[in-house]
Amino acid sequence: MDKGDLVRLKKLNFLNNTIKKNENTIKTTFSILTNTPKKSRMVLQPNTSDMVHQPNTSAMISPPKTSDMLSPPKASARVSPPKASARVSQPKTSDMLSPPKASARVSPPKASARVSQPKTSARVLQSKAPSMSFRDLNIDTIRHITNYSLWDLYNSKYELVEYRLVNGIPEDKLNMSSLFQNKNALYYLDKLDVDIDWEELSNNTNPAAIEVLKEEIRLYKEEIKKATRGTKVESLRIDWKKLSANPSAVTLLKENKTKINWKSLVTNTNSGAIDLIRLKLEEEEKDKKKESDIDWKIFSANESPKAIVLLRKEMLKNPQNVYNIEISKNSEAIELLKDYPNKISGEALCANRAEGAIELLKKHLILKPNDINWFALSSNPSDSALDFLLLEENKGNIKLGSMSKNTNSRAIELLKKQIEYEDELSTKDYNSISVHNKIDWDFLSSNTNTEAIKLLDRKMKKEQELTQVNYDNLSIKAKINWLKVSSNPSAIELIKKRIKYETELSQTNADRYNALSLNEMINYGELSKNPSIFSIVTSNTTNRQFTRYGGTRRYKVLHQTNVSRRRVSKGSPRKPTAPRKPTAPRKPTAPRKLTTPRKTRIR
Repeated sequence: MDKGDLVRLKKLNFLNNTIKKNENTIKTTFSILTNTPKKSRMVLQPNTSDMVHQPNTSAMISPPKTSDMLSPPKASARVSPPKASARVSQPKTSDMLSPPKASARVSPPKASARVSQPKTSARVLQSKAPSMSFRDLNIDTIRHITNYSLWDLYNSKYELVEYRLVNGIPEDKLNMSSLFQNKNALYYLDKLDVDIDWEELSNNTNPAAIEVLKEEIRLYKEEIKKATRGTKVESLRIDWKKLSANPSAVTLLKENKTKINWKSLVTNTNSGAIDLIRLKLEEEEKDKKKESDIDWKIFSANESPKAIVLLRKEMLKNPQNVYNIEISKNSEAIELLKDYPNKISGEALCANRAEGAIELLKKHLILKPNDINWFALSSNPSDSALDFLLLEENKGNIKLGSMSKNTNSRAIELLKKQIEYEDELSTKDYNSISVHNKIDWDFLSSNTNTEAIKLLDRKMKKEQELTQVNYDNLSIKAKINWLKVSSNPSAIELIKKRIKYETELSQTNADRYNALSLNEMINYGELSKNPSIFSIVTSNTTNRQFTRYGGTRRYKVLHQTNVSRRRVSKGSPRKPTAPRKPTAPRKPTAPRKLTTPRKTRIR
């Protein structure tokens, strides 16, 4: 017996011992590998007994095949002694993961053999196997059984919920780079052969996107360690400024503290991000650093409850670091402002959405009656702000232009009445009204209230009926800003109508279409960031999974049993392919018979 035979026997013994120790876990491994239907999976329950025989130098050892040791034998399997001239047989790779053929037999050596394999008496039971995945198996089992070929599956963590592009959105006009910011676009992007835009992906809040970024960092560090002198390693393509502001990336930031952009981190409302800021402040205080990396002006507007705790502590040490305007706009800082009324800015407090802000404003106006901003107050969506505006003595101070941004339902009712009034006016009378006292369609274009979208729909129809001269004569505030509508998540149906109109206009009246400015047509860069252009597929039962693997800085996606690898080097994005036509549903097929199992190919 040569050294190779001993290695093979050692591996076979390991696999048999693994089966004995983990029978409950591994009993459906081959059913999973060969895609055997759950209802017809075979479960092997072996009973082994070791046999010791006298040596016989004239006989060679004939170890059993790997496929016989790991796969369920037929019920009619027989045991026959080997011939004296039997030689050591090398197990094939294809046999290590495939069920035995119908003619497979277990052939233990004669009684005179030097070493004997355990005699197996197997009993085949028909039972319903539990639902399993490779993540349920232990690490050693996956490594030795699959020979590392499916090791990636063990590391699979994040699932991508299936989203589809809604009908009416032109696929060929979408901006690929902007799509990487869209939290609902990852499933769609996975189907396209496009390069990852790492800078834009850094701004994506989807947990799966963060996992891809995390893997990119890990592979980059591995390349740095393995790189020899003179070898150039492609630099890390992550935008740490955007990532530092990403509330979903806190875990990644904690693992790479030296890469944190502190000016961006102070805008992050995640509690973990505030913990990083707290630790940073403690380090600076310990080192007695004169200039802090924390931008207190921006941090004063952070609406995280933990941020308010740090701001309160800073008020005791360095009250000048807490800025009046920013803290007065902070909806979580009402209690702090009550304790420190000298920090209140009446004009900034008018924009505070907290319900207690207006009561605090009323008390502040007693001392400073002119410290009020009616523009900010008119756009404030809180109910208390509307109550204050609708007081008889305050109705004359309402600014309808600023109120066009207000999402409160009562504010929308006021806008409806104003639109009806303006529609009855002549052009001369309409132009005589102050800009602040009539509808601002530029502001209304970004209003997410569903009733506001209906108002925009009416306005769009009227604008389309105008001649090109009359439309061009309208001021910016008097017509819809389609750049802002493109990013409005509530306006997807309105956007689809506008796209259809622009498509027809480009074909019938090219001159008028070419005369449209950037604000007068759909902006596909902003539209690509709009999460509403994708709709969730509720009937989806098998989600895509991002998996990790080493060797090269790539990312891989698993969908059912199909694995595809994508190149991620930076370059110009490719145009997406045309969507597939829907096909008729297939009829359910009968479960596959076990007599002719499909072999698993090992790469």
